Amino acid sequence: PIRVTGRLDEDPNFECSDFNPVYGWLSDNSLAIDWLLGEDIPEAIPYSGEPVNVINMSLGAQTGECPFYLQEAIDKANAAGIAVVTAAGNFNDDASLYSPGNCDGVIAVGALTKEAERDEYSNYGQGVTVSAQGDMVPATIPEPYYGMTYYDANGTSIAAPLVTASIALAALDTGVIPDET
Repeated sequence: PIRVTGRLDEDPNFECSDFNPVYGWLSDNSLAIDWLLGEDIPEAIPYSGEPVNVINMSLGAQTGECPFYLQEAIDKANAAGIAVVTAAGNFNDDASLYSPGNCDGVIAVGALTKEAERDEYSNYGQGVTVSAQGDMVPATIPEPYYGMTYYDANGTSIAAPLVTASIALAALDTGVIPDET
């Protein structure tokens, strides 16, 4: 796993922790995809890990349309046989307005309640490929936070890793990587 968000150098008042929401740039996410594909990224140590077969991007920004640089990176990942799973967004809005979920070649994940209904905050529409539980999902915290070691997480950013893990496990078993269809 790699972490792309949480740029401390952009805002001197920003404090990043494992529990706080963080921000970053979609362009950094496109560079991260390129890096995982083995491309040289200035000021980055070359990727030397195992080849990946699925990428999770539990993030999003309202962009109207997919930025060209992000689409190019996703296209390269798809051409390499890598599934790209994204969060659809938590704005109770049309998912086609939020990147990277609105990029071609991604599996955009919406959030469901425990009762398998669309969660009230989950983005919706034809931009959502699949939905998974995103309400009250037990999540661990790497370091205790106010005495907690886990909490009940909510959001499409929580639903997307569940789909990502399912795809990765299925790929281990069958060798098949699904595309966005």
